[in-house]
Amino acid sequence: MPSPGASARRYAQAAFEIARERDTMDEWVSDLAALAEAAAQEGFSELVESPKLSVDQKREALTQMLPALTAEGLNLATILVAKGRLTALALPLAAEFHRLLDEHRGIVRAEVVTAVDPDQAERGRIEQWLADVTGKEVRLEYRTDPELVGGMVVKIGDRVVDGSVRSKLNSLRRTLHEGAA
Repeated sequence: MPSPGASARRYAQAAFEIARERDTMDEWVSDLAALAEAAAQEGFSELVESPKLSVDQKREALTQMLPALTAEGLNLATILVAKGRLTALALPLAAEFHRLLDEHRGIVRAEVVTAVDPDQAERGRIEQWLADVTGKEVRLEYRTDPELVGGMVVKIGDRVVDGSVRSKLNSLRRTLHEGAA
């Protein structure tokens, strides 16, 4: 069976193409968020994965539980229910759709890891710096790691910029070790 990530990417790509063709991005965001939220609720997986209910009965239950779903969102949910994958794929599918939407809108997401939590002014400077570097709007997620000592590590997609004191100390340590050898 394919990994949830690979399957979620395929379904998200298909949903994204439909949303782009029909200019229904916001509706899809809402539908996928509702499915992800429902999938996280206790008892939901037992209902949609119950072998005692037919796919039509499960579809009807989804309609009752999530009345705001669009017809397209309900169709996707029904396909995933029929394959027994709705609970496993709802959250990663929504996240991947958001990633595709951000990419389409020229927005990049980045993770900034610092030794201490930066204040609002520092966050503003970091965000502006990354926007200048990437030429795009940047949405940041912050995390702290006291082991960095100082500086920061920025992850944008598969790129990592490590400007931490820990990294510089490790580099200096390697240089000194190689020079002594």
